[in-house]
Amino acid sequence: MGRREQIVECILLVVAESGLKGLTHREVDKRAGLAEGSTGNLFPRRDDLIRAILRRLEARDVASFAEAHGSRASSPDELAALLAHGLEQMLSPEGETLTRVRFTMMLAYPQATEPFHTRLLRTLEKVMARAGVDDDVEERARAVSSCFDGFLFHALSVDPRPVDAQAAARAFRVLLSG
Repeated sequence: MGRREQIVECILLVVAESGLKGLTHREVDKRAGLAEGSTGNLFPRRDDLIRAILRRLEARDVASFAEAHGSRASSPDELAALLAHGLEQMLSPEGETLTRVRFTMMLAYPQATEPFHTRLLRTLEKVMARAGVDDDVEERARAVSSCFDGFLFHALSVDPRPVDAQAAARAFRVLLSG
C-alpha cells in the first residue's frame, strides 16, 4: 500500500470513529504514524480530504455495482438472500468502517452522495427485473433500499448484535414479492 492509499485509509478510520468534526490533517497524520504535515502534503485542504472520501465511496460503489450486475439471482427469494448477505458484508469488521463513513457523508453532503444513490437504485431495478420482479420495480427498489439502509443504521447505532440475515431476507422477500 502506497502512502496516498495509507492516508486515505486513515482518513476513513478517523471519520468512522470521530465523525467529520474529528477529521483534521494532524489526526490523520497521527493515525497513519506519519510526521506532522505529511497528510497536508498530499491533501492540502480539508476539501481535498472530503474528496478523497467521496472517491473511495465511489470506487466501492463501482465494485459493488459490477458484482450486482453479475448477480444471477433468478427469483425474488434468491435476490432476498443476496441482499441479506450484502448486509452482513457491509457490517463485517472490514465493511463496517466504510459503512459508517457512507452514512456520515450521506448526512453531511447529500448533494455529493445523491448520484451514488441514484446509480444504486438503477442497478437494483435491473437486478430485480432479472430476478422476476416485474411490477412497480422503481417503487419496490426504493423500498428495498430504504429497508436495507434501515437495517444498516439500526445495527450501527442501536443494536450491536449481528444482523439476523434470515429475518432480513424475509423482510426483503416481502418487499420484492408484494
